[in-house]
Amino acid sequence: MRRYPALIAFLLLYALHMPAQKGPEDPASFYQRLSVQMSGLLEQGAYFEVLSLAQQHLMDPDLYRKWGQEPLIFQRGFQKVSNDIRRQLLYTVALAHLALSDPAAARPFLKRYLSLSNGVSLADEWLAVRRAAREEFFVSPKWTAGLYLLPSGSLTQVTETYTLFQQLDASSTEKNYDGWKTRLGLGISAEYFLKPRISLIVSPFYSNLGISYRDSLRWQLRGQPGINQTLAFSHTYELTYASLPVMARVSLASLDPDHRISYPVPYLQAGGWGSILLGATQQTDTEIFINSSSSPVSSTRAIFGRRSAFLDYQAGLSIGAGVYYELGATLLSARLFVEAGLHYSLRTVNDRSERFAQQNVVHGVYEVQDDVRLHQVLIKAGIAFPLSYTAFNRIK
Repeated sequence: MRRYPALIAFLLLYALHMPAQKGPEDPASFYQRLSVQMSGLLEQGAYFEVLSLAQQHLMDPDLYRKWGQEPLIFQRGFQKVSNDIRRQLLYTVALAHLALSDPAAARPFLKRYLSLSNGVSLADEWLAVRRAAREEFFVSPKWTAGLYLLPSGSLTQVTETYTLFQQLDASSTEKNYDGWKTRLGLGISAEYFLKPRISLIVSPFYSNLGISYRDSLRWQLRGQPGINQTLAFSHTYELTYASLPVMARVSLASLDPDHRISYPVPYLQAGGWGSILLGATQQTDTEIFINSSSSPVSSTRAIFGRRSAFLDYQAGLSIGAGVYYELGATLLSARLFVEAGLHYSLRTVNDRSERFAQQNVVHGVYEVQDDVRLHQVLIKAGIAFPLSYTAFNRIK
């Protein structure tokens, strides 16, 4: 080292005065700077430059897809930055495509932009998109989730009647059914939009259905002429079901495309449903009358578990109509809805093989089940919240 004192001194001085090397720029700072740059180019009308920067810095060069094809594959750095930065970049690229009269290429960027926009007011931004697209697009929820109350009534349809009374030395009255039983249920819903006015909806719910009827048995007491005894029965069944309707829904009007006003939107729906029996009980009240007395001489109540007497599964067809109303004219508005519908059953609820199986019922209260179908009239009232959005072509 003594041979090269001048060289050593030069290297030390160079090291002391050499500027410090900067580390790589973090993704958040880089994409924030890129967003500002691309927004400036968009304002200047340099649309091709915007798309060139997007292809270079947003799209993955190894998995790049042609503009307009889905899904778009983005670079890892872009996927790690905040939603606000990604939204602004996607919004800028979509507007550049729209300015070049290419809405098909803008659509994937708009869909990704909307998917990141939950919890953000989009009214002004979306209005700018629609104006740039010459009102080509219509924004709509893609998924909604809801909760509703379910007042419902069950309609009893008897397809065939059975009785034990004709086998006894007695006279009897026909079974007198209560045709309508009202109950309250609770349900949730999930709706997927195929188009702004066409959707598929799944709305499982929990509910109770009721069957009730009255009949009586009368005979003359042996050895006591002129004295008649009457047994009056009142039978009530309580059935608990978990039901799963799957419906196609068509709205009869469109929302305001710019989401600046709200108004009621009616809809029709149709589909099918299935249900699983969760439990069944029977309550029978028995009163004994002598001759034509209006007051019973005695009364009893019996309660039976009747799960095995009914079929495990039910299925049928469903139709309905309703109306929904957005709470506020913004993209993030929840929807109140009220609807009425009919679930028409295709099967009897009772298990015919179990008709005479439960002897304490057959011989205890002289009860034999009829073949019965239960149809359900539904009234739903609830609220649905948008989970994500997408862009559709405007309905002409």
